[in-house]
Amino acid sequence: MAKIFLPNFLVIGVEKGGTTWLHTQLKNHPEIFLPATKEVHFFNKYNSNFVEHNYFQSGIEWYAEFFKKCRGEKAVGEVTPMYICDPEARFRIKKTLPDVKLIAILRNPIYRAYSHYWMARYKNHTKLTFREAIEQREPRFIERGLYYKQLKGYFQLFHSTQILIVFYEEVFSNTKFWLSEICRFLEVDPCFYSNSFTEEKVFQSSAYRSPFLLNKQNYLVHQMRKNKLLSTTLNWLKRNGISDKIKRLNTMETPYEKISSEDFNLLQDYYCKDIESLSALLNRQLPFDLEPA
Repeated sequence: MAKIFLPNFLVIGVEKGGTTWLHTQLKNHPEIFLPATKEVHFFNKYNSNFVEHNYFQSGIEWYAEFFKKCRGEKAVGEVTPMYICDPEARFRIKKTLPDVKLIAILRNPIYRAYSHYWMARYKNHTKLTFREAIEQREPRFIERGLYYKQLKGYFQLFHSTQILIVFYEEVFSNTKFWLSEICRFLEVDPCFYSNSFTEEKVFQSSAYRSPFLLNKQNYLVHQMRKNKLLSTTLNWLKRNGISDKIKRLNTMETPYEKISSEDFNLLQDYYCKDIESLSALLNRQLPFDLEPA
C-alpha cells in the first residue's frame, strides 16, 4: 500500500496578500513539496459562482491525492488563503493536523480590501461600487481584513510556536530575508534563496478577456473535484501546466484607479480597533499604520 503524505504546514491567508507569489517561490525549494494546485480548499467551505463546495466531506483520502507525488520532502504543505476567514476551518485543521505549522501573510487591510474588490469586479463577481461594499460591510472585501478577529481563534487552538505571521509590506521590501525566515520556521535550508533568483514582483491585478469563460472554467474545475477519477485528471492537468496556460490566455494585467481619500478614511475608522488588538496579540508594532500611501 502506497504511503499517504499529508501536510506539515499550511499557508492560511490572506487573499490578495501575496500568497500566489509565496506559493510560486516555495515550490522552487528542493526540500519543500507543494501540490500544483494552489487553494485546495479542503478545510474551508468554498463558494464558487454562488455554489457551495465542502471538500472536507470528501475525506482524507481525497485530500491525500494532492500530495501523492511527494518524495519525502521535509516540508509538505499547501496554500489556501481562505482558511483564515472560515470559522470552521481552524477546528477541522486542528482535528486533522494537530501538529501542523501555520503561516499567514497579512497586508494593510485597506489595500487588501481594495485589491480584492477589483479582482471580483474583473471577474463579474460583484456589481457593487466600492463605497457600497464598505457601507454593506461586504464580507469578501471588508470583513476579511479583520485579522485579529480571525487569528485569535487560531492562537487559542494552536501553540504560538506553530504560527508564523509575516507582512506583505515587509516581505516585498526584502524578499530573500523573509523567504529565509519562512524556511527556518519550516526547518528547511534557509540559505537556498540566498543563492537563487527570487521574483521580486507580486502578481498584479488581472482583468479577463472573457469573465464568462473564466467563471465557466472555475465551475468545471470544482465539479471535477467532486469525482475522484476526474480530480486525479485535473491534478495531472495542473502539474503539467495545462490548466494555468488556458487561464493565462484569458488574462491581462490591468491597473485599477487609486482608492479615494473618502473610502480610505471610512476603512481607516473601521479597521482601527482590530489593528490595535492584532498588535497586542502579536506583541509587536505592525508595519502599516493605516495612513495613505
